[in-house]
Order: sequence, then C-alpha cells, then structure tokens
Amino acid sequence: MARSMFLIAAVCIASVAAERPEVRIVTWKAPAGDPHIRRLQQNGNPTSYTVELLVVKQDTFGPEPPRIDVSFVPPGHDKSDMIQVTFPGTGGNAGRNMPHGLMDGTTVNISGFVEEDAEAAEQLKAEIHDSALSNGLALQNSDKRPVFVADNLRFEVNDRRLSHGGNVAAQNTGIVVLYQPCGNKLGADITVDRVTNAIFGQTNSFQQVMDTCSRGTVSFTGKVVGPIDGCPSSTDVWTTYLKIEEQLKSTTDWQQNKYKMIILPRAWISSVGLGTVGGSVSWYRESYVASPQLFLHELGHNFQLHHAGGPFASDEYGDTSSAMGYCCTTRCYNFLHSWQLGFAEYDSSQEVTLSKVLSKPSATKVTLTGLGVQKENSGVKIITGSSSSGAVPSYLVLSYRAVKGLDKYLAGTTTANKVQVHHWDGDSRTQASMTHLVHTVDKGSSVIVEDTDRTSRRLSTGLKMTVLGTKGETTDTVEVLLCSKLSSESSYSWSLKPCELAPEATTATTTTIPPKYMSVVDAMVTAPFQKSSDYVELPEGVGSHYYGDGTGEVHFIVACTAAASVRFDMEVNTP
Repeated sequence: MARSMFLIAAVCIASVAAERPEVRIVTWKAPAGDPHIRRLQQNGNPTSYTVELLVVKQDTFGPEPPRIDVSFVPPGHDKSDMIQVTFPGTGGNAGRNMPHGLMDGTTVNISGFVEEDAEAAEQLKAEIHDSALSNGLALQNSDKRPVFVADNLRFEVNDRRLSHGGNVAAQNTGIVVLYQPCGNKLGADITVDRVTNAIFGQTNSFQQVMDTCSRGTVSFTGKVVGPIDGCPSSTDVWTTYLKIEEQLKSTTDWQQNKYKMIILPRAWISSVGLGTVGGSVSWYRESYVASPQLFLHELGHNFQLHHAGGPFASDEYGDTSSAMGYCCTTRCYNFLHSWQLGFAEYDSSQEVTLSKVLSKPSATKVTLTGLGVQKENSGVKIITGSSSSGAVPSYLVLSYRAVKGLDKYLAGTTTANKVQVHHWDGDSRTQASMTHLVHTVDKGSSVIVEDTDRTSRRLSTGLKMTVLGTKGETTDTVEVLLCSKLSSESSYSWSLKPCELAPEATTATTTTIPPKYMSVVDAMVTAPFQKSSDYVELPEGVGSHYYGDGTGEVHFIVACTAAASVRFDMEVNTP
C-alpha cells in the first residue's frame, strides 16, 4: 500500500497599524512630598514662564549618574540673567529621572519658584555636579546663576519622520577654542597643532573616525584657535560660553563655523565632556583632547543622540559597543544610533511581530548583515506588545556586530562577532531616547530574550533566539532563529534547546490527482483536526482546492482568519 503525504497550508494577511501622530505632549510635575517644594509652596511666590530651555548633558563616565544642566533666560531679560533649573525628585537632575524628550531649544511652559535662600540654592547646585570630579574645584560656589525650582512642566515634542538621511549633515564645520578662564591655564601640551591633529588630522583623529563610522558620508572640518584668555562672571559652562562668544563673535572663524567646541582646564570643568542635546555647543576637559570617542559622544548629543545604556537606566553608559556608552576607547555607534544618523537602515522586509513568532510551531529565520559591512538591511525590528501602546512606542531591535568596516574597532572585544538585542523607545530618528542593550549573543548560542521596564525589572517575552554559526567566527552575515521558548525553559536554564526550522517542503507543481484518490482526499479534508493556537479547523468542501507535486504528495490551500501561517503535515494510506 502506497503512502502519500498531504500538506495543507493556510495563509493569512496581517493588518497594518495606523501611522502615529508626529506631535506629542509631555508633562511633568514635582513630587508633592519634596521638602524644597513644600517649603517654597508655603513661603515662596510661584512664577510661570513660556521660555526656550538650554539643555546640556554632563558626561562624567563614573559611578554617579550623568546629570543635565537646564537653564533659561526669563522673557525680557538679557542672556546674562540666565537661571538654572532644578527638578525635585530627580536626584540632582539625573538624566534617567528627567522629563523624557527635553532638548536644547525646546519651548516649554514651566512654573515653580526662585530659590531665595542662598544656602539652599548652593545645595541644589552642588547636587547637579559630580562629587568626585568637582572635588577641590568649588564650582558650585562660583556658579552665580539664580536657581529656579520647577514644579510643573509642559511641552510639545515633534517626532519628525525622516524616511531617509539622518540627524547629521554631510558637511560640517566647527571652531575649537582653547580657553583659559580667569588665570586657569591649559597644560603646556594643549597646543593648536596638537589639538588640530587630534580633531581634524588624518590618523586616529575625530574626523578620521567619523569618516569611518559614517561610511565616508560625513566630513568635519574647522579651525583651532587660542589659547584665549578671559574671565567669565560665573564658572558655569553657559556663562563661560557667552564670554567666549562676546570675545570672538566678530571673527570670521566664529561666524563661519556652526559647531562651537570649547577646551577648558581641569580646574574649570566638573565633567569629562558636555554637549547640548540637539544644539551646537560642546565642552571638553583638556586631558581628553586625544580621545576621538569623546568628540563622537558629545557631538552625538548635538546630533540628538541619547546615551547607549544597559538594560536599566541606572547603567546609562553600559553599552560599550557604542560611542554613546563609556568613554574613551574608540568605537563607532550602535545600530540604533547609526540609524538615527543615517549610517544604517532597517531591513523592513524581515520585520517581525512577536505574537506571530510565538504562535508558530517552528522557528522564524532572519538574516542579519553585519553593521560594519553595509548600510542597508543591518537591523531587524521586532514589534512587541508595547510597540503600539503609550505615547512613545518601544521595540526590540536585532543587529550583528562583525569586526569589519565601521565595526573594526570592536576587534578583540567582548562584542565582536555577536548579535545584539536592544530595547528602544521610539520610532523616529529625531527621538533622543536612550538605547538599552539587553542581550549580546555568541554564534552557536541560544538565549531567552528578556525585555526591560528600563528601571529595575526584566520582562519575560516568551521568545527564544538561536544564533547559528561558530563562536568567534567573522562572517558578513549571520542567521538567527526566533521561536517560542519551551514551558520548561527559563532565563536561568543551564542549557536551552535551539530553535528549529520546519522541514523544508518539496517544491510543488500543479498536477491532477487520480480519481481513485478523491474519496481519501475528501475524507481527509472533512476529518476533525486538533484545535489549538497552532491549528485551524478546515471547512467541508475544500477538497477541490488542491495541487500535487507528481510524487503522491498533495497540497491544499485554505483560508483562515488567524493572523498567522499554519502548516499541517498528514500521512494517510491510499490505494
């Protein structure tokens, strides 16, 4: 008695999500129990403004969280009357606790209180500085800006959809100012020639590394001037910048170069580097002028990039594969930051929906091209349950970091030749959201993918990922299998069963089934099938919708309402 394999396939079409609005409203309110707010509400006079904020990331790369310096100029006042803003309950304006989406130049409605108590104001200023890097500098006592304690904040964020290109122009120019404030001298080795070579030179310079990271699409030229002496009335970076602007604004070098890069003595700066988020100004401690990665980092903030963190916001520099992570080993940007800048693109043809992967009995395969190998198809987006909920959608994103092209700097590191899984809150190149590296996976390994709530918990996805290949091997592409984890498996399991693809089906050609088989065929079609999330019940009368491959294998095409592809393999005896 011959044996025939009957293969029945059901193909369904998923719906397309509606496009999100580009403008969203962000609101923030100080915690009611904050002691400063309680005292000021009792004794102070509340004030409201509609102003543009000046927003600066203060990068320290130490154990304390990076903080944000926020200032504004009250309406009708001169820039010299700038006010510093503190946000109660944020741990001294710690970036991870600040209102999401704040960028330099953002117009906000802000209300709160000017801190009239000098001692309380100095305490609030001190909290915004890194205690280790400020040790011995007494900067907070020399920052003359008044302090505004925010109570309420409201602003709009325009998440512009950039279908191509990125946040950085092809040609950029900058003026680098060697500045010596109030008698604080730069080191003898901080010369125009040395800094010019470090930033604009041809070998291991910021410009040379940027050329590599941008695949030759971005140039950065300019001029180094100084040392220039001056004495700002306050030690804060904005008052220092305004003094430099006053001294140089009539010069051609200042007028013709967009980006202003200020090199300062250690005695004047309590950070390793600082950059305006979405602006054009950055500041650097003198001892780091030979670190291309620091310039990539601070100018990255100018290009609207947030930090490259670990699973939680408390590890804000934790992704050491990216220039937006810890300083100061040379490396380019991760996939998401490269995408924001226009240096990388998603492979939209392989976009994955988590719920569909989990409903399939076999694995889904995606092929990742190394980020350093080519711009196109170097990242794959996984749409999760939170991708369509909340003001800002979030995704899981896969990328492969081979040690070629722009990823050559990763050779010999723990990231080389591995697949990365990132969590990101955003779907626009202009969203300054932190990227969260949640997994780095070797070839030949499997992992249970855990998402993050960004604060303290890893979230179960039910997804398992297997990276095919040999550990440590450098290849241009890598294949990744995605499947549902077994009920017995968890992230703590010592060994995981690798994801497996379904057996490949024989290529079908249309033939006619002999009439003597039709009774068997009709019996199979109307027979009851197991019902579960992996199966659909076939209706009667589908027996006429079939084709064969000439080898006794019969295929049936049926319709279904489930948003998934369903496959049945059945063996029956035929005459």
